[in-house]
Amino acid sequence: MGILNIWEASNHLIQEVGHNGQREGEKLTWKHTRRTTFLTLIVMYEIDKAISS
Repeated sequence: MGILNIWEASNHLIQEVGHNGQREGEKLTWKHTRRTTFLTLIVMYEIDKAISS
């Protein structure tokens, strides 16, 4: 899976979590935060690794 695919998946998840929570009146939980933070961290790491190479 390439960097852009991971980035796209991360953005999709963040938007989905935000929009679904607003629509259903659901509050964001630690689980949502952990998922989006983890994916963002992976994207940042992979971009840094690609730039440094």
